[in-house]
Amino acid sequence: MPTADPAPRPRAQPPSDPAPRGLKAWLRRRWQQWADQRQPRQATQVFTQRNLYIVPSGQGGTFLLVCGVLLLASINEQVNLGYALTFLLGGVGFAAMGRSHANLRGVTLSLQALPRLHAGQSAALPVQLDAPPEGRAALGVQLTWPGEHTVWADAPARGSCAVTVPLRMPERGEHLLPRLRVQSRYPLGLFTVWGYWRPAQTVLVWPAPESPCPPWPSAPGEAVSGSNPGGAGSATPDELREWQPGDSLRQVVWRKSAWRMDMHLPPVVREPQPEQPPKRLLRWEDTSSLGHTEARLSRLTAWLIEAERQAAHGGGRYALSLPGTAVPDGAGQAHLQQCLDLLARWPR
Repeated sequence: MPTADPAPRPRAQPPSDPAPRGLKAWLRRRWQQWADQRQPRQATQVFTQRNLYIVPSGQGGTFLLVCGVLLLASINEQVNLGYALTFLLGGVGFAAMGRSHANLRGVTLSLQALPRLHAGQSAALPVQLDAPPEGRAALGVQLTWPGEHTVWADAPARGSCAVTVPLRMPERGEHLLPRLRVQSRYPLGLFTVWGYWRPAQTVLVWPAPESPCPPWPSAPGEAVSGSNPGGAGSATPDELREWQPGDSLRQVVWRKSAWRMDMHLPPVVREPQPEQPPKRLLRWEDTSSLGHTEARLSRLTAWLIEAERQAAHGGGRYALSLPGTAVPDGAGQAHLQQCLDLLARWPR
């Protein structure tokens, strides 16, 4: 089956969220626009003093309050040991602030091969975290996509670690990844240091398969147009072998055996090839009863997954036909991925 030009690919968009309303939502959108302009998308992210932020944490605020109370009590009572304790705790706080900022300064983030997933599934995106080149370790690093669970990671000095960060994609299509938040409270939890990374990579989301899988659009024995299963008249010739006792004379190929018999060689017989299972054509027109585009793509996805499952057990190859484009018949995970990629990029 010839393959037509594929349908135009839509531009990748970040996952859509419901538009919030109100002054708070407007301020949040304006802040997000300003932050996005200040930090463009890039394949890797190196954190420096220009893109890291630090504020006292809840424990840090309590710590500062205790230091202030001790200082006021020492001034009021003129207790030298109180001054010493206050200044000692203040020095510890300043040292912790510098160490907290240095824990993320110089850290590099990058993405490995992105998996494909179905709409509504949660994918574990592989993120590689490289420690600062100065020889410091990155400990207690937290990575979080918006609305997802936090994942912890530790990178040894002059080393790296790979961590999978879950992300749920609700809609099919080719999406830009959202902003990844990276933060740390190491070593004492007194200060929160954080930064953001906007990856330039996109993730391809397949349509969610209809469950349970609906019945096939046609009889299982219907073959793909233009195909010819094995048997008489098959495009694949039968194999020839030498005649053996017990072979029928009807299997002898007399034209090819004549010159062999003149040379006192045994004749050759035709060994029929086993009949190939029928091929299946999955068409866009077979889902016309659904109407909605996403529902039709969901049904085609379920059929493709079922066809691949049957093909893995000898059920025959399958093909996909969409308006203006088609995928020739085949089988295997690569063929299934090609079909699902076409459905994922289908215009809305």
